[in-house]
Amino acid sequence: MADVNYRLLELHRFPIGLKQNPLQLLNHLWEGVSYGLALLEVLKQEQTFRYVAANSKFAAMSSVDIEHLIGQTLNEALPTETTRIYHDCCWQCIHSNQPITFEQSFDRNGQKSWWQITINPLKNQDEQIDQVLISAIDISDRIQTDMEQQQAYATLAKSEAKFRHLVENANDLITTWTLDGTITYLSPGFYTLYGHSPDKWVGRSFAPLAHPDDLPGCLMASQQAVETGKKHSGIEFRRQYQQGNWLWSSINMVPIQDADGKITSVQGIIRDIHASKQQQAALRFIVEETVSKTGDEFFRSCVRSLSEIFQTQYAFITQCTDQTYSQCDMLVFWTGQVFAEPYTFNLAKTPCEYVLQNKVGLFLESLQTQFPDDPNLATLQAESYLGAAITDSQGQAIGTIGVIDTRHFAENVETAQSILQLFAARVGVEMERNTAEAALREYAERQALINRLTNQIRNSLDVNSILETTIQELYTLLQVDWCAFTWYDPSVTPAVWKVVADQSHHQSSLVGSCSPDLIGSTDEIIPHLDTIRIDQAESYQEPSHRASLMASGVQSRLCVPIQTQREQIGMILCDHQQQQHTWTDREVELVQAVADQLAIAINQADLYEQSRSKSKTLQATLKELRQTQAQMIQSEKMSSLGQLVAGIAHEINNPVNFIHGNVNYVDEYARSLLDLVTLYYQSYPESTDAISAKIEDLDLEFVRHDLPKLLNSMKVGTERIREIVKSLRLFSRLDEAEFKPVDLHDGIESTLMILQNRLKARQNDSEIEVIKNYGALPLVECFAGQLNQVFMNILTNAIDAVEEKRAQVPSHPATIEITTAITEDQKAIIRFVDNGVGIPESIQAQIFDPFFTTKPVGQGTGMGMSISYQIVTEKHGGQITCHSVPDQGTEFVIQIPIHQIYLQN
Repeated sequence: MADVNYRLLELHRFPIGLKQNPLQLLNHLWEGVSYGLALLEVLKQEQTFRYVAANSKFAAMSSVDIEHLIGQTLNEALPTETTRIYHDCCWQCIHSNQPITFEQSFDRNGQKSWWQITINPLKNQDEQIDQVLISAIDISDRIQTDMEQQQAYATLAKSEAKFRHLVENANDLITTWTLDGTITYLSPGFYTLYGHSPDKWVGRSFAPLAHPDDLPGCLMASQQAVETGKKHSGIEFRRQYQQGNWLWSSINMVPIQDADGKITSVQGIIRDIHASKQQQAALRFIVEETVSKTGDEFFRSCVRSLSEIFQTQYAFITQCTDQTYSQCDMLVFWTGQVFAEPYTFNLAKTPCEYVLQNKVGLFLESLQTQFPDDPNLATLQAESYLGAAITDSQGQAIGTIGVIDTRHFAENVETAQSILQLFAARVGVEMERNTAEAALREYAERQALINRLTNQIRNSLDVNSILETTIQELYTLLQVDWCAFTWYDPSVTPAVWKVVADQSHHQSSLVGSCSPDLIGSTDEIIPHLDTIRIDQAESYQEPSHRASLMASGVQSRLCVPIQTQREQIGMILCDHQQQQHTWTDREVELVQAVADQLAIAINQADLYEQSRSKSKTLQATLKELRQTQAQMIQSEKMSSLGQLVAGIAHEINNPVNFIHGNVNYVDEYARSLLDLVTLYYQSYPESTDAISAKIEDLDLEFVRHDLPKLLNSMKVGTERIREIVKSLRLFSRLDEAEFKPVDLHDGIESTLMILQNRLKARQNDSEIEVIKNYGALPLVECFAGQLNQVFMNILTNAIDAVEEKRAQVPSHPATIEITTAITEDQKAIIRFVDNGVGIPESIQAQIFDPFFTTKPVGQGTGMGMSISYQIVTEKHGGQITCHSVPDQGTEFVIQIPIHQIYLQN
């Protein structure tokens, strides 16, 4: 066709031209071709076109005979729609100066045919397009073939769409992979099973699709399918959903062959079997654990198994504390690694509250958004929650069981719900069994408590100990918020209830507190002594008692009275302060039984106390008699000693006075004789031989110098003896035995004089230094002789202490410091401080007890400090105290009034 067009265009340029003889030229060139040709003339400025010539092929395609076609315009020869198509294409050909090709169908004698029409522009000598050449090729066969192909394609597409719909909507995953494990196709089910887009995994290895432990089995099955050319079914493995849980799947593998029968790839159909695996695990757990475990061990196994089955972070079991559903006990809580400590929590606005109200709660994501007021969810970073109510045999909800995770829950919800309900049913049975066991155990414990209390309170004879033991046991067993025992005290107005023993975790002890309204009106309680059983304090009828309960925050109270043989009335109180409590008959009977035993024990204790009081009185009397006897003996000894000392002093005093008085005369006479001898020497310097010899024998010069010294020593000695005698007389105070004002310093000095032999230095020991810090004491009214005895006892003990210390440390500087002063309230204070060994703390409280001594046998009677204590306190109305630090020293402080108003009264 292109060749014909070319030749026509060339002929158009010849001088003859197509216009001179177009029909002859067309008939010569066109009749032999197998396609239609027509020549159209451009008329009226390209507004219409007229047929100039056409061959028989072209007439065959048209519904108009060729005789009627030549000379007619397009509008005249063709239908309007066909005319418009030809006109538009001719016009485009002229204006584009390019051939225009299009396809057109024609109906002729009821037969439809398709033609490919090409319109070529023809130019004249002026290079103007004044004609167009139309060629028409019959393409009916090709169109028919194309239509058949399109129909086949449509059928195929429809079938493919149907298959694709089945694949895309199937729960299973269909995949293919090459022999080296490269994935070539993944159905949309890949997202359902793995949580990833299939496009991102095509071209990657099959290996990551299976758990590392299960991959070898999958690869072996694939290899066997390739080698045997047979299908392999039911290979189970675990897959990972996104980056989270590993879920169970099953795969069937089929080898795929090419046209030559060669296996080129493997097709697999993967099915989710995780739900059935979970159900199998749940059933297996229920069967196995029911046989082997009970109680807390069973509950712990439940939550751990739930966490493993659902692959969640947390699993738990709760138990309702009461029928109000306000609080729950977290019975078991598994954190994924350890069990948390049990605790109690408020149910308000929590997922557990929803579960108890609706029997089940399934919150697959955004958990914290749905329960923003539950602080525990934020702490756990909880995202999803599945829970089911635990019911008893009556259908009453008694708790919840569930799982919590930090990710959204992506598993089969229906399966999860059925598994939870299966576990909930088994846990409910176990809870009821535990409740029954607890009831039996509680009864046994209560019976044991009554027996134990009976033994304890009957074996104890101390009322306070009995009360404390009873209250402690009741508080622990009944699990109340406050348990107490009170005595009714009618001795005051108004009469009060006094708390003597209590136990509580929520408040400080009320022991010692008194209240007239603690148990309400005594006019109603005392005459009858009935048990008071208050389940709801706010509705209790007695107004004063109700007001007291409401003021102290008590919700429920149990009051059980007792009465002793001495007509004492007491009350056992048991309070619930956190919530209301309905007292059961068993609880009331228990407390009443304890109250009966308590009354018996208190009566026994009272009898024992009476007998012990009488025994103590007898012991005190005996001790006083023994002490008085010892004091009398000691006093008699001291009196006899005083008389002996006074007699010795008197007997010594007379000759000493005689000697002391004559020493002065002897001294005077001796001096006169010595003066005479001196005068004789001066007068008679030359003496006889006999006198000279005698003078030489006597060593007269030595006698002249030594005799005055000798007489002076005799005088000093007699004065010393007189002072000692005076000290003995002052110490014994036989002349001052009456109550009279005396100078205490004289008594202290006389005592030191008597003890001078122990104070002075010895062969290996230095002198014990006595430091005197005497204040301006006035005369003190006292029994001087008795106080001297006190001073002697204290100073003797002080000397013993510093000597013992010096024996341990030879270089120790021994000192005794004596200080006197007067207080603002007109009391004389005498302090004796030594730096001896001190007194151990364990015996300091005993030093004033009769017959107590720290000295070896035979060296002390144990009465010295006891008598000193009585002299100071009983005879003089004063005080004597001891302060001692071991290894540092001891201080005794005596305080006595200057004027003895105590004795006068």
